[in-house]
Amino acid sequence: MATVPATPRAETGLLLLADISGYSALLGMVATAHPEMVRPGGPVPPAYAVMSSLLGIVLERTAPTFALAEIEGDAVFAYALDAPRLVTGGEQLLRIVRSAYAGFRERIDEAMVVHKHDCQACILLPSLELKFVLPHDLSMRRRIRAR
Repeated sequence: MATVPATPRAETGLLLLADISGYSALLGMVATAHPEMVRPGGPVPPAYAVMSSLLGIVLERTAPTFALAEIEGDAVFAYALDAPRLVTGGEQLLRIVRSAYAGFRERIDEAMVVHKHDCQACILLPSLELKFVLPHDLSMRRRIRAR
């Protein structure tokens, strides 16, 4: 990953936003199905680890082409500075998105087998979806504090 310049400069870049649809509904259902697990001092519900691993797969499958900028709840924000190469033809970009989506689906399938739990929350796992937004434009990189 390139270092961020001290002074802002305009660059052509590609942003990646990968967002999990159904994330909030699933975690809300976990709170309803397992109130004993979502109070302070209670055990961490297994669904939380599954959701974290889904975000981890997106990061794993989009790196090193995309560098992480931020994780916010159920969304990954990343960027690629070599945007012209990625956008031309789009084959590499499509491979990255397909790989991340395939890993996402595989992890959900694995969680359904490993956890073998059919509460109202866990049965929602297969309904989760991963959507991507990839705007390509002139942008400005700048340092704010240590980021």
